[in-house]
Amino acid sequence: MRAFLILMLVPIALTAQPKYEVQEFTGVVKSIGSGFGFALQQIVLDINGELNGFLFNPGYGSWVVRNVKVGESLTLRANVNVKYAEMRKRQNNRNAISPVYFFHDQILAIKTPNGWYEMPDIKEEVVNHTEVFLEKKVIDEYVVDGKRTALILENGLVGYYHPILSTDDKMRDIKIGDYVSFGSYRRHIGQGFEFPISGVKDVYYFNRLIGVEAKLHSYLFKQNFVRIGAKFKTTDGKMVSVAFPSEDAKRIERFIKPEIPLKFYYSDFKIDAQPMALPELHAIVQNADTLYIRTFGFFGGADGKHEHDPVEITGKITRINVTPKGNVSSLIIDSDYYVEIDAMMAQQLALHFQKGKQISIQGKQRIKKEGEIYQKSYHIVVPERLTIDGKTFSVYIP
Repeated sequence: MRAFLILMLVPIALTAQPKYEVQEFTGVVKSIGSGFGFALQQIVLDINGELNGFLFNPGYGSWVVRNVKVGESLTLRANVNVKYAEMRKRQNNRNAISPVYFFHDQILAIKTPNGWYEMPDIKEEVVNHTEVFLEKKVIDEYVVDGKRTALILENGLVGYYHPILSTDDKMRDIKIGDYVSFGSYRRHIGQGFEFPISGVKDVYYFNRLIGVEAKLHSYLFKQNFVRIGAKFKTTDGKMVSVAFPSEDAKRIERFIKPEIPLKFYYSDFKIDAQPMALPELHAIVQNADTLYIRTFGFFGGADGKHEHDPVEITGKITRINVTPKGNVSSLIIDSDYYVEIDAMMAQQLALHFQKGKQISIQGKQRIKKEGEIYQKSYHIVVPERLTIDGKTFSVYIP
């Protein structure tokens, strides 16, 4: 699962506003390890037979490498989460280190022969750059405690994947010498950063992409008639459906030559609770050309967010669309407006929705994005106030 999903594992009692205390610790350095970004960020101390993990900002990595040695005694000050410290005391297994970032205390200073080296907070740069890498050769690996956490590729590129991010081992079947495809967000590399291996130039979260040879079969549309995906017929006759951001529909249509074989790459990420959500499409290779989709994280929401204009319409219901379970999902008004109906509105007003009946609606009309393709020329409306048969229903807006 993705990184944010791991927060579901945090005990509720510890999600309340924590209490912190500055405390001093002395122990033997067991390891200096990576954080979520592959840069060195964690020191593990053996304190009287109990392992304790501490974090430092990766900007202090170079100093730590020069001054902290595995196997030697170290004294440090850390900002301690009191509740977590109490919980650790109640644990039976004293040698179990919590995963990186799970309640690890932040190092404030480290004692040296010349006095305390202060480590004030460094504001980390936010990086929004994403990239897609296709068929890159694996030249090495990085393994921690028997688990592969990174693939080392050519030209200093690293695909990093911390095991805590998922119950799936996405690197298990990859061998050194294999060619892999992946993509996602670039990790920030700043001044003072050090890595567990040399020669690192770029680090990206390893979101594996699966490559499939196929031909285009058809395009897919959401219930509101917005194109949000495609179906491909593979060389072995199977059908594979994938999603893409709605604003990429036109450039994908312009790129693909339907009768010519191609290879498409999609993310193997999925959420068990959303079995109908389509995987993300991230690249198409046809002939010598490649189309990239560098947007990530639209799983289950390829239609995306839109701007809206206020709108008021009055007309006749010309069509009623229902779900497979028979619930009203949308109305077509005057064969021109597509009006989305949520579950609560459908439950309260379903008996009033009849073809040919007059209806008035106040709400928001979706502004079509550049690059989108609509199967129908409807104006898409999200209702906020609806009047029918003299009854007015206002949508609850939290």
